[in-house]
Parts: sequence; structure tokens; C-alpha cells
Amino acid sequence: MNVAGRLMAATIWFDIQIELKLQDAHHLKQRVFIRRDAVRESDWRLLCRLMLNAR
Repeated sequence: MNVAGRLMAATIWFDIQIELKLQDAHHLKQRVFIRRDAVRESDWRLLCRLMLNAR
């Protein structure tokens, strides 16, 4: 899946999934959920670090 847009918010849900709220060039908002079991462990750790540092 390809999703593009500006990151508006991100939430880590109980170390199970990450919710990304995006807004595209047409100001349409999208929510993307990434589950922990859908990615490699190293990628999951990187995503969590990026989300926590973005705050």
C-alpha cells in the first residue's frame, strides 16, 4: 500500500499498533494503522522511536 501525506498525529496503541493520521495535498484526512505483527521487529522499534521523537 502506498500512502502519501503530511503527518498530523501518531499514536502508539499498547505496543500493538500505530495509528497515523495523515492529510494529503487535497486536505483529505486518512488514518493508517500499522500492526506490530505485520512488520519486522527492527522496523517496529524504528517506527516507535520515530513516533515518540516526533512529539
